[in-house]
Amino acid sequence: MNPRPDRGEAADACAAAPPVNQAGVYLTDGIFLYRVDHVLMTGAGEMADIEDCYRLGVVRVLVNDLRARRLRVVTPDARRQAGGTATCLTSAM
Repeated sequence: MNPRPDRGEAADACAAAPPVNQAGVYLTDGIFLYRVDHVLMTGAGEMADIEDCYRLGVVRVLVNDLRARRLRVVTPDARRQAGGTATCLTSAM
């Protein structure tokens, strides 16, 4: 018997997704793409420097604000990378 209830494929992908407070993670809201460049602790809390992958600007935001925006984590598609072609991003959530 499986002790973990069946949550479906989407829930499993969500559980396996890297956290938003990890450098190198890509995030999307479905329109824009961001990359977490750096994470640090400040007096205001955990902060992340995120890069807008289209405009190439970097801004510092609270990690809790990133979580509140419900951005999806996306990861490079290994099948595309193995062939040496352009990277394709697939949703991990």
